[in-house]
Parts: sequence; C-alpha cells; structure tokens
Amino acid sequence: MAGRRFTRQERDVIERGRREKWSYSDLGAVLGRDPSSICREVNRNKNRSGAYVALGAHRQANQRAKRPKALIVEDKQVFNMVYHRIVKLKYSPAATAADLGSRGISISHETIYQAIYRRFFGDPRIVLCRPRKTRRRRTKTGRGPNSLGDFVLIDERPERVGAGHWEADLLSGTGNKSVVGVLTETVSRQTIVVSLPQRSTRHVADQLVGIIQHRIPKHLRKTLTLDQGREFARWDRIGKATGFAIYFCHPRSPWEKPLVQQTNSVLRRWLPKHLDMAKDQETIDKINKLINNMPRRSLNWKRSTDLYRELRVATTT
Repeated sequence: MAGRRFTRQERDVIERGRREKWSYSDLGAVLGRDPSSICREVNRNKNRSGAYVALGAHRQANQRAKRPKALIVEDKQVFNMVYHRIVKLKYSPAATAADLGSRGISISHETIYQAIYRRFFGDPRIVLCRPRKTRRRRTKTGRGPNSLGDFVLIDERPERVGAGHWEADLLSGTGNKSVVGVLTETVSRQTIVVSLPQRSTRHVADQLVGIIQHRIPKHLRKTLTLDQGREFARWDRIGKATGFAIYFCHPRSPWEKPLVQQTNSVLRRWLPKHLDMAKDQETIDKINKLINNMPRRSLNWKRSTDLYRELRVATTT
C-alpha cells in the first residue's frame, strides 16, 4: 500500500535479508514493497556503524515521526543567521537556505517560509514585501479539482496553417477583481479585447461568444487555444456557438499560447496590474484600436489592422 509506514515485522525481515545479502528487489518481492522504498528505509535508519538493526531502526522511525517538531530556526544561533539574511540583507528564503547550506548549516527554504509566516521575524508582509500576512491555502498540486469536463489538449491540435487560428486569455486588474478578455490571431496578430464586468463562467462565455460573432467572420474561426482556468468552464458553449475547435494548454504552461501572452504584455501599458480594469467597452475599444494600429516588429513593422484586412479579403476571394 502506497504511503504505508514500515512495521516492526517488516523491519525484522529487512534485517534478516541484509544479513543474508538479499538484494532490494528480493526484499521488495517478499514484502510487496518497491525496492527503492526499502533502500531509503535502510539508508535512513541504519546505525552509526552502517548496519541495519530492526529494533534500532524502528525506534529511530518512531522518534522521527513525532509531531509537532521544533523548527531549526528556534536554535538561537541559526535564528540570528537567518534573521540577518532575511531582514537585514533582504535575501529571499531560497537564497538564505543556499547561503547557509554553503556554510554547513542544512536548512530548507520551506522551513524559513514557515518561520516567516509564524512571525519569527516580524510582519510577513514587510519581510517578504507581499500583500498577504498569511499563507495562501493550496491543494497538493496548487490547483483544485478540474471542472472543465472532457476537453482536448493542444497535443491533439492540428498544425496551425494560415489565418483563423486564435489564442485567448483573461487579463486581471488589482486584486483580480476586474478583468478583460483578450483574443489574438496568429498570422496578423489582430487583437480583440472585451470588457468583462463579471468573472462568472456564464458571463465570460456569453461575452466571448458575442464579440466573436460580431467581429470574427466564420471563415476565420478555425481553432481557439485556451488555458485551464476555471473561467473557461463553459468552453463547449463557446465552441458550439461560434464554430471554433477549442484546445487547452497544459496546466501552468502559459508559454503554450505565446502570442496572446505577448499581447498581454503590450496591453499592460494601458491596463497595469495595480489599476482597476472595470472600464466600459468604448474605452476598451480605443485601447484595442491603438494596439492594432501599432507597427509590430514581429510583423516586419506592419500594422495588424492592415494585415487582418488583407487576410479577410484573401480568404473570401
């Protein structure tokens, strides 16, 4: 069973097997354990002479499993060294751990983060220069359960040839409370920005459907690439209403839709992170027009508006 601790009886078998020169594979077959797990057990709990003794190994494991454990930074000398680097020199926890490691003091950056959020060094917001004073709660993977349904990854997306392939993303304002939707076409870099007064999945889907039907002709609706954000949970509604074949990036892989990411960086000149983006569509359209009429290096200093107009004419003739 994965994650199950070794019992005293299993450790007796390991001790006997080590004496009789059994391999880790042989021990794994007898105990129903992965050989690597047995190897780690032996290395972790052998005695000072290098021998594995079941009784001593069992005591060591039980002692190590006791909770709660004192943090290493509770040692006065270690505390002073960490405090100097974190507070005085403004090192990051990772840099502090690396620097102390080079001096023979083994400490994890995670341990330092725990100490910071327990206020060992004062207000965490000042120590880390972040707006939060408590740690953000996360799942083991950093994400909640997937709520997108039966979607298709970009691994199955056909090669994007010609015009009509788009990437989409949401751009957030201060506190993630305001947002705009961004679509970018791969050949012309034509950008469409839509104001989203709400971030609900229904509202995002309805607004994207409306803007696509209004501004993108049917013959230029081939593929649409999205990330796995919960705001796109109604992607099937978007696909059915617009005719787009929709594909999703892998989790936490923004580089898989690079064109819209680059567009986002341009948009930040008018819509920085620290400002509210709850603007009317007329204001957003003015920004949109400025971007599409801007000479772009990636287009050999041509304008997206001109290229997109050419593509629409060329595709329909």
